[in-house]
Amino acid sequence: MVGMSRQINFTLKLDELLAVEEAMHHAPQAEVRQRATAIRMLHLGHKPEAVAELLAVAPNTVWNRHRRYRADGLARLANEPKSGRPAKVVATYV
Repeated sequence: MVGMSRQINFTLKLDELLAVEEAMHHAPQAEVRQRATAIRMLHLGHKPEAVAELLAVAPNTVWNRHRRYRADGLARLANEPKSGRPAKVVATYV
């Protein structure tokens, strides 16, 4: 059925909402803060397409991040480790 929105419940439990809001404000990684914001916006009733537009990402990205969050919680909002040569620069230098 083309054009039909997926029927997914985006409502968070109170403890989930509090954890998402904490991540929005205090997560050290910018991508976690942005993705937690998307999860909260979905909870507030915004359509995934509208969230995608506001955050300048593709709608499928919002769907995938929500799926990852539901599967494994906030830990899955961080970027996955990348393959390749390890960085030579230490964190204190950066």
